[in-house]
Amino acid sequence: MSRQSDYTKNISYQVYLSLKDKIMTIEYKPGDILKEVEISEEFKLSRTPIRAAIQELKNEGFIEFNNRNIVTPMSLNDYIKIFQIRENLELLSVKLATLNCNEENILALEENCELQKKSLYKKVTNL
Repeated sequence: MSRQSDYTKNISYQVYLSLKDKIMTIEYKPGDILKEVEISEEFKLSRTPIRAAIQELKNEGFIEFNNRNIVTPMSLNDYIKIFQIRENLELLSVKLATLNCNEENILALEENCELQKKSLYKKVTNL
């Protein structure tokens, strides 16, 4: 088994994924201080896997160290890059979907759109 696949089964990797998700969903906001003791209590783990997870997040730029572990603030340029990447991925997904689309898919999409319109109309009229 490779070292990478060993790491993905490792508890520190699971902590890393959880912390990264909390950063990405802004549960941990830019500028928040991440305290190893609090995180280890939250996960009911020793600080060793917490430190390893935090180190990996530092390596990837999600956390910076300035006398403490701080969620890295994002610049306007960072947000622009994210939206450019997202735009390209969405365009690619539409292109791929159209290549694999058939009549049944189109009918299902049209039906779904009608259901959404009806649902939206009900919400608007109930306000």
